[in-house]
Amino acid sequence: QMSFLAINAESGALVTLLPDRLSKNIIDHFERCYSLTARRAVKSVVLDFNSSYHTFIKRLFPNAKIVADRFHLIQMLNRLITQTRISVMHQFKWNSRNYRLLKYYWKLYLKPFNDLAAKHPFWKKHLKDRLTEAQIVSEGINTDPELAKVYYIAQSLAEAIRNNDYVQLVKLLQTKTKNSALHTLLKTFNARAKSIINAMRSPLSNGRIEGVIRKIKQINRTAYGYRNWQHLRDRVFIEFSLKTKKRKPIRR
Repeated sequence: QMSFLAINAESGALVTLLPDRLSKNIIDHFERCYSLTARRAVKSVVLDFNSSYHTFIKRLFPNAKIVADRFHLIQMLNRLITQTRISVMHQFKWNSRNYRLLKYYWKLYLKPFNDLAAKHPFWKKHLKDRLTEAQIVSEGINTDPELAKVYYIAQSLAEAIRNNDYVQLVKLLQTKTKNSALHTLLKTFNARAKSIINAMRSPLSNGRIEGVIRKIKQINRTAYGYRNWQHLRDRVFIEFSLKTKKRKPIRR
């Protein structure tokens, strides 16, 4: 079941945990539990690209700027590369060199190209050849012009985000393409361009909340699941709110 979780991005303190992600329930919770004055004091809200959140966030926090989460931005770009790579890979026979280039070395396509080893080639058993990481990726993306274009745009966008290069980002978002997956991603990024630029200017991210989610999943697994939502919620708040005091050593 999908839940809604909100934390303080600076301190990591748990703000609220709701049993579902329905917009009306989230709005009702914040309007009921927090005054308008308190909600106006919120300066930034870090979000992924869940469109339902963007529809009501300004209503709840009128003065807050929306900050896109960098992790999800890079994740979307990596997903685009993977989707295109697999699509092209299936156009070749399973025992061909092109198929092996795209299948067995998939991790290399997700790394920044500048971080790939360009010297000292190693023996690659699947290709029966000595190649560097950069050579594998270059040869792989050149198997299809569409894959090469998608890879170049995705890598350039990721580099612009890492380097906080607003000018390059805006320029890349104007790219025209017939590839449906790339077109959809560019359309989404254009719609959230302001929040992406805010992410480049802000040190905040969803890193803390990802850690909290990981811990909640571990709590659920340790208990072999909870039949009662309230019991799980109480257990989570105890875990994140309870502070243990150090015991004084016993002197004899």
